[in-house]
Amino acid sequence: MHIPLFRYQWEGNYRFESQRGADWKGCDSDAWHMADYRPPSGREAYACLGKVALPLRAEAVLVFEEELRKLLADEDVLIPSDLGFLKWLAGTSDEYRIEGGLSTLLNHIALSQGLQQYEVVSTIVENCLSAELRGLREREPCWLYDSQEGTIPFVEEDLLVHAHFFLKPVGKKGNKPEYSGVRANSEIKEACRWLRSRRILHKYEVTSFHTDQLKDSVSVKIRVRDQVCWVPYERGLRAYGLPIPGQQRRLKTKEPAACLTPEVCVASPTVRKSLSKLHQIWQDRSVRAVLVSAPPGSGKEQFTKSIPYALGRRLDEVPTRALSTASVDEDIAAIFGRHSSDGRKTDGLLNRGLAKAIFIDEAHYPEEDVGVRAALLRPLENGEYSPVGSAETISCKDILFLFASSLPLTADGDSSPIDLPPKEIRKSLRNIPPVDFWTRVTHSIEFPHPLSGLEADEVTHSLVGFFWHFWWDRALDHFGVESFPFENDDGRPAAMSAVLEAHLTTMLSGGVVNPAADQFASCFQRYLERTGTKPTNVSLRGIRSIVARLFSVGLNDLLEGREVLNPGTLLKRVEEAVESVIPLASI
Repeated sequence: MHIPLFRYQWEGNYRFESQRGADWKGCDSDAWHMADYRPPSGREAYACLGKVALPLRAEAVLVFEEELRKLLADEDVLIPSDLGFLKWLAGTSDEYRIEGGLSTLLNHIALSQGLQQYEVVSTIVENCLSAELRGLREREPCWLYDSQEGTIPFVEEDLLVHAHFFLKPVGKKGNKPEYSGVRANSEIKEACRWLRSRRILHKYEVTSFHTDQLKDSVSVKIRVRDQVCWVPYERGLRAYGLPIPGQQRRLKTKEPAACLTPEVCVASPTVRKSLSKLHQIWQDRSVRAVLVSAPPGSGKEQFTKSIPYALGRRLDEVPTRALSTASVDEDIAAIFGRHSSDGRKTDGLLNRGLAKAIFIDEAHYPEEDVGVRAALLRPLENGEYSPVGSAETISCKDILFLFASSLPLTADGDSSPIDLPPKEIRKSLRNIPPVDFWTRVTHSIEFPHPLSGLEADEVTHSLVGFFWHFWWDRALDHFGVESFPFENDDGRPAAMSAVLEAHLTTMLSGGVVNPAADQFASCFQRYLERTGTKPTNVSLRGIRSIVARLFSVGLNDLLEGREVLNPGTLLKRVEEAVESVIPLASI
């Protein structure tokens, strides 16, 4: 089944009748309707052009509700996430409450009392959702994350009924499509598969704003026009990539909902739980300092650096210093800056991070020398500092301090993010002096290894997901493109298009790279069983290195005219990569 890109508009009024936020409900609403549906050229598709009243359920869906309910009774037909979606489709959800991203947006409009444009970009991958709210004031939390195990997560504005995906169209009567019944199970499964990975770009325009002072509350009536672009998300579907806040990258693409922020692989349930913890910090406006503990090579820098972007701090990059790379004196000068006796001034990390954020990696180094951490107590406690060689006091109260460490927060074996025998458990952060340094942070959060606490089948699924995720990154870095076809503005094939298309077609169509992912997962696990190594003792950097090696082999095959990752030699190549990399990637 083809799931097209489409656009539509709606207008609706919302009323805020409580002193607390997130209590919006639809009221006096105009009907929701499809205003502009554009199927791809050459493909006939039927859209629900008739009016749809809240809660966004098409009249046609109500007509065939009994058939949908019968379909739900056969749990062998659809997987749980499909059932979750169809249960909503059949009308079992809360009809009027507005939650999630739209509620946050409406609360912001109510507080600012401004008429302007806002955007919400939601990305749904499997049962995870991340959403970016654009157009808010600076330092307003602008990212959301949600995960619902066993069902498809939606924020209210993403509950779009696509009747033509689930019902059989037989034609139109006037401007309104007619349906003859529910589609075949295979077609519904395909639709649900695509709905589990998509990006939805909402452009909201506030057209009117009215408030009434009631006896014990305020009523706010807002009219919003929404223009929406919905696109399938190939990377999420195949590589489990979910966008998170971070420094934007530059891509040569004209896709209206292209992803420009970093992505994390959510194939692992452990990663999804870590994102849920991180979401709590993304919403904390008062946060001053954050400490993130995670095993080496598990993505703690990416997670930590997401925080200032999620909190609406507008910065091109986060000034960074790793304490494991120099002497204590050099680290202090690099962080605080230096004023020399000859009048020269060198800015430090704190000066570059004023009104923004700074990131200090491996904050436990050096373990026995308190110099750097003791010097940071004053900025953390009083919000001021002095450059080295100067008595000048500089305010840094508006800096967001980000610290990361590969040591666990405690020395308890159960809480250690690395599965080491008890006698080998390393020192914990609470034993690194000065002890009161760690009490200065607003949030301390510990992320386990992405493969920690998983069943055997979950480990296999996660390994395949990481393979695809890192393979996609390699293709993106090497070719500088996100997807194909590859054409210039005038429609001519771009340079190297034949090579790119041949390579990425192999990757995206489930060609030989698909068995390569399975072979990698099985070889990886066989090696661990043979050597007695636990999955959590291998860093994600190691997995990425294995994928990079196989990518290089496949690219050389392609450029030299051989079959890409020939199935006859594939197993041997995968085994060689695993055997040579894992011993060097042990934590």
